[in-house]
Amino acid sequence: MRFLTYEKHSRMKKEGTNIGYRIADICTVKFIFESLEVEKMDELLTTSADIHLVLGVQTHFDLANNSVQFDISTDLKYHEKVWINHIGRTSFEMNGLPEIEADKQAGYEFPLPLLEQLYGISFSHARALLATETARTNFNGKFYLPVVDPREFLAKSKKG
Repeated sequence: MRFLTYEKHSRMKKEGTNIGYRIADICTVKFIFESLEVEKMDELLTTSADIHLVLGVQTHFDLANNSVQFDISTDLKYHEKVWINHIGRTSFEMNGLPEIEADKQAGYEFPLPLLEQLYGISFSHARALLATETARTNFNGKFYLPVVDPREFLAKSKKG
């Protein structure tokens, strides 16, 4: 289990609280794809400005069971038609969560560096899961998830 120490975090009960984690599960929750002819798909993927990659994250904190779960969603769209819809899940078993104080109104606040690290790991897993799922389709090797800075992505998803 990996342990991280966070000094002087405003929500920690005491300074120097150790929070550890291990990966409990990695899986594809959902994978749907639209079958396209290879030639048509290749043409659209290289020339069309109407293709969009939409990324999302949903996080579930279960402090009673000492776990955190990240669902990374990926939609590849052409106009409004979804070609690929994928959700990759990474679940972490946590150590030290009871030491995080709860704010009854705002809920729990994890140390941001820990959240960024767990998100980054989860995004990498989603990338691998998506590559595995698309390997048996015409999308094999045709598109890639972008490199994402977890800090920027989490800041954007927090705003709305």
